[in-house]
Amino acid sequence: TPGRATIAGPERADGSIFDMEIYNAIANGMPINLEENAFSQPEVKLDCLYDSSKDAVAKFKHYVPA
Repeated sequence: TPGRATIAGPERADGSIFDMEIYNAIANGMPINLEENAFSQPEVKLDCLYDSSKDAVAKFKHYVPA
């Protein structure tokens, strides 16, 4: 079932942050290694779908500190 996703980038040197809100997304993957002391490399595939009620796929935001 598609759901909403928010992805935030790391804080930049000037303190600003970029953010992406995906209105209709399907995530697949995220394997978890169940062995003790074993390393797991998280890998997620995110499919972004068109949301007809918002007439968009996603919204990008840029936050700048005051």
